[in-house]
Amino acid sequence: MHVMFLATPTMWVHCQIDADGKLVNRQIHQRGDQGDPQLLTFPDGSVRVGNSIPYDEKAVKAASGKVRKASDRPGISY
Repeated sequence: MHVMFLATPTMWVHCQIDADGKLVNRQIHQRGDQGDPQLLTFPDGSVRVGNSIPYDEKAVKAASGKVRKASDRPGISY
């Protein structure tokens, strides 16, 4: 069984549960460019999450750990 639910205002959790009710796999996804993530079923029987950005906790921690210099400019400058 596949379950997807909203965990925070910007993150969805996709869980795979076996027939005994045990958690098999858990993935966290963020909203994509076209709206909310969706569970998609394919003709071969596979189920995947579409329209999402997989959440990578290590990348987020690495990005937040960087110290910005006073001379650094933001990505968008006017």
